Amino acid sequence: MNWHDIHLLATRLAGGSAAVSYILYIRGVVRQVIIPSRATWFIWAVVSILLLAGLLANGEREMIWIPWTYAVGSSITFLFTIKYGEGGWTKLDVACISCAASSLVVWKIMGTPQLPIMINIFADLMGFLPTFKKSVIEPLKERNPGWILFLIGNFFNFFTVTKWSRESGIYAVYMFAGCLLTTILVYRPVSEKKAPPFHRGETNR
Repeated sequence: MNWHDIHLLATRLAGGSAAVSYILYIRGVVRQVIIPSRATWFIWAVVSILLLAGLLANGEREMIWIPWTYAVGSSITFLFTIKYGEGGWTKLDVACISCAASSLVVWKIMGTPQLPIMINIFADLMGFLPTFKKSVIEPLKERNPGWILFLIGNFFNFFTVTKWSRESGIYAVYMFAGCLLTTILVYRPVSEKKAPPFHRGETNR
């Protein structure tokens, strides 16, 4: 198997893993075995669309399957959080949304093909914080196999790049690291006494 074949296989595995991860995650949301953060998915929906636009503007055509999947998947997930999610107006939520919005305004004023990618990664990180906090305090509210597939998809995403740049490299590492940290947090052992009532007797494994 040559590099071209590996690249093609990795591209399909990355996009496929990300797509299935959203299906599993949304299924968990609808069944109410997980409770996602509205603020997180609102920010991720907006940022993923703009980040995709930034990558396309920067000429990126290789590492694009996961950004496309995230743009569509995050938008659909956010729509479900309107009914099934929680939060959105806590101090942390408002701060993260405001910070993300401010960074995007900066992009609009000072944007270059490279700058949007870096700013959107920062805004994406702001979206991660509410979920990070919940994963630390109430991990069962985010425990879902979708996170494992998010992680797998971002691992394969490393192999979709044939020519590394600073922007694509930072994006790939950031996405993998964020999914790895979240997966570790939500799947760490948790005492049954700390589990939210709706989780007892149910499993997301």
